[in-house]
Amino acid sequence: MKVTHYSPPYKPHPAQEDFHYDPHRFRVLSCGRRWGKTLAGILELWRILQACKEDKPIGWVVAPTYPLSLVDWDTATEIIGPLILNQNSQDHWMEILCNDPDTQRFSRIAKLEFKTAEREDKGLRGRGLSGLLVDEAAWVGYKAWTMGLRPALADKRGKAVFISTPSGRNLFWELFMKGKETSSSYDPEWKSWQFPSISNPYFPKEEWDRLDQITPLDIWKQEYLAEFLEDESAVFHGLSRISGGDLREPLPDLSYSVGADLARKNDFTVIIAIDNTGQVTYAYRSREVDWSLQRQLLRSAWAKYTPSTLWLDSSGPGDVIEDEGQLGRIGNRRSRRDHVTRAQGAGGRQSRERCACALLRGAIRGPDGGRWILDPFGCERLRRDADKLQDASGHLQL
Repeated sequence: MKVTHYSPPYKPHPAQEDFHYDPHRFRVLSCGRRWGKTLAGILELWRILQACKEDKPIGWVVAPTYPLSLVDWDTATEIIGPLILNQNSQDHWMEILCNDPDTQRFSRIAKLEFKTAEREDKGLRGRGLSGLLVDEAAWVGYKAWTMGLRPALADKRGKAVFISTPSGRNLFWELFMKGKETSSSYDPEWKSWQFPSISNPYFPKEEWDRLDQITPLDIWKQEYLAEFLEDESAVFHGLSRISGGDLREPLPDLSYSVGADLARKNDFTVIIAIDNTGQVTYAYRSREVDWSLQRQLLRSAWAKYTPSTLWLDSSGPGDVIEDEGQLGRIGNRRSRRDHVTRAQGAGGRQSRERCACALLRGAIRGPDGGRWILDPFGCERLRRDADKLQDASGHLQL
């Protein structure tokens, strides 16, 4: 197939133009829904491959899930279809024509491969990349980037584009902050933009106004204004009341409870101890913790604070801990099954409601704005429980 000239069926709007003509090696687009970020991202990856000096540059399009990867495939077919020489939809690659920057002829072949980050860094190894597009990057984990994708860009000094609507302050937020000159983590190789949905001139104004009226505030800020909410606890009412107090060693005249929310993959593992005055005295919070280390940390907290009750999340990993009999070997003594309260069903809801009341009254105090307290109980569920306990004027219904 001979191609002498190609103009893609895509006319960037002003916000997209600012992104396309920026020369930074790493670019991060935080955009509201229906902004046109996937179209812009696919086209920009093609432009990156065209600018390469290599004979056969390779670019990856990485999505968090397989269904989203199919959307990326369809978008690429739509926008650069006439340049596709060969493709394999089963193995998810296509060979495309690229313009030679020296001769200005479509005489080079580049390869686009479509990947998912569903298995973290597994499946994201073995290639040296000239270009990378990470679509919906807010749902891609740390391992996928640090152990899979970032090393793949190293030897060829490949360029990368990250596009997403925010989802809390996670990896995508950290990458976004690298491109902000006012950030303490600023890196001059990075550039970031933040655009609300309405900055797309094709987004209907009447629809925007209607969504503004009917969408809950936190969802409006994240999904349409592209704002990075701190985390689910950022929308918990009265959270500022619970900060205060330092982590401390156990005291003999106080009694303690330990709460544990154990995570398998991308979520946070959280273990806290709280005394009978409402003070958080021990707090551990980390992502992607090895399973054996989680058991060891739980044993350590149990042995140190000898709690009267262990609150164990029963929605997944907590089941395994109990079913494996791990609790019977914690510390230097055997724990009885009646020491373990499994937070599920009606009991879990009641626990969260009691915690919500205590937080709103300021009866629980802890470091870091209360984040350590909220995580084991599920911040978003707890927020909803707390909302139900307040009347329209914001007073507690106790």
